[in-house]
Amino acid sequence: MNSCIIFDCNNTLLYKTGLAKTLQEFLLQKYRKDIPLPKLEKAFRDMYERRKLKHPTFADAADRERYYSAYNQELCALVGIAISSLDALNLNKRLSSLPFAVYDDVIPTLELLKKTCLLGVLANWTNGLADILKEQGISRYFNFIYSSHDLGMSKPDTAFFERGIAKANLSPDTVCYYVGDDYELDVLPARKAGLRPILIDRKNLHAEKTDCIKIRNLELVKKLLT
Repeated sequence: MNSCIIFDCNNTLLYKTGLAKTLQEFLLQKYRKDIPLPKLEKAFRDMYERRKLKHPTFADAADRERYYSAYNQELCALVGIAISSLDALNLNKRLSSLPFAVYDDVIPTLELLKKTCLLGVLANWTNGLADILKEQGISRYFNFIYSSHDLGMSKPDTAFFERGIAKANLSPDTVCYYVGDDYELDVLPARKAGLRPILIDRKNLHAEKTDCIKIRNLELVKKLLT
């Protein structure tokens, strides 16, 4: 029986470096407010939770600017600072320019899994997912890479997973696993779509979730399959 391990991307394979630090420096420079990093990190997590169930799509560049202007104003409001729409756009330029990094456990895991399994990526991503993974040197491990932009729909819609698997043209007897970092976006809809979900919880943020497989390190995925 064939196995296919499908991964989410952001905060599963990759992460943005320096988000809280960049916001801290921006607020200190522009508004003379020195906000502690833990408070800023919490603000990023809270914003993610507020917006995660509706992945944005943009009609044009102006639409994208409006979205991120409002997003960053709301982000700063969470730490008690009102910023102008112009500053919100400037902040977005700083945050967007930050590089991605690959988690330390990713490449060793992919090296092992590639020997015996098909590998794929299905992730909410506005555009250019395959290019980002290529830049990070890991696209070569995957048999397919599809984003919500590519599929025309996003998580947590179960059809997102169904369409991605259909597009990958997997054989009917393939057992598909889905590895992601979010319970509502990854575990629940993947399970509903017939995949076997695995929750990667590096920082133990989902200690209360007991109805799914949880791992703290991606290298444990291989052990689950043996």
